[in-house]
Amino acid sequence: MSGGQRKDDAPPAEIEAGATVKAKKLRFESVPETEVRFPGSDEERSGSHTERENLPEEVEPGVTYRDVKVRWDAGAAVRVDVAPEVAEAMAEEEERK
Repeated sequence: MSGGQRKDDAPPAEIEAGATVKAKKLRFESVPETEVRFPGSDEERSGSHTERENLPEEVEPGVTYRDVKVRWDAGAAVRVDVAPEVAEAMAEEEERK
């Protein structure tokens, strides 16, 4: 789900970030190209979400948008690949507890 919304039943992400931007006036000379990726992450537990006020999903060039507010947040879970012998040793250690 790279760049998508995290599944509702997914455990919490290990890394989270967010930002809120406000503008009295905002104008685009061209339509921006955006992309959100989470390389090296657990895609089931990674994604982003955007909330917009007074700004459409698809902005139009040359249009002035007023009293704009955009809130963006993202979370990602780190995917860890371990060697089979390490995974086996970790499982044995858990069994002893």
